[in-house]
Amino acid sequence: MLASSRTAAASVQRMSSR
Repeated sequence: MLASSRTAAASVQRMSSR
């Protein structure tokens, strides 16, 4: 659960960084 949330947040941040 937490791991999944962390992965999703990282993915979103990476896209947002663009």
